[in-house]
Amino acid sequence: AVSILGGPAVQNKVISAIRLSESWEDIRLMGYTFDYQPLVAALCTAKAADPDRRVDVVLDRAQTLTDPTQNQNAMARQLIEAGVRVRLARGNKLSPVYQEAGRTVNVGSFMGALHAKSVIIGRQAFIGSANGTVSNIANLGCSVHLRLDANTTEGFSSFFDAVGVNAGQGSTIF
Repeated sequence: AVSILGGPAVQNKVISAIRLSESWEDIRLMGYTFDYQPLVAALCTAKAADPDRRVDVVLDRAQTLTDPTQNQNAMARQLIEAGVRVRLARGNKLSPVYQEAGRTVNVGSFMGALHAKSVIIGRQAFIGSANGTVSNIANLGCSVHLRLDANTTEGFSSFFDAVGVNAGQGSTIF
């Protein structure tokens, strides 16, 4: 089953899915920008209800450490303090990508971003353009809510692991 969600509907549906999920269902979120307190609260509550539950968040490193998104760093700290595993990821070096595309721009040591916006809760996935932010409520975005079979769930989980493998562990000292 597939549903198309826009604006605040995706955040509301994700929060509802977290609240209704079973303690044995993993929760895994990847995000570029992230500062929506109700989502943070739902993740923290899920982790507190079962400290052994897998609740993982991978955020863009630059967005989290430089805090251009209001309160992203504070939200990441709150997750860590609640026992949620937070990792900070970034893309690859940009210069080789531009060179391969035949562009002469030199962007030095600039790195690409973790630009994914996705959540997996058990066998449900939310994938699209919706960031986990307050401003997303006013944005015109589009996300899909998918019910997954076991093989697709495993594939998405493997993709999440691959993104997280090169990400640095978040700590409250950043």
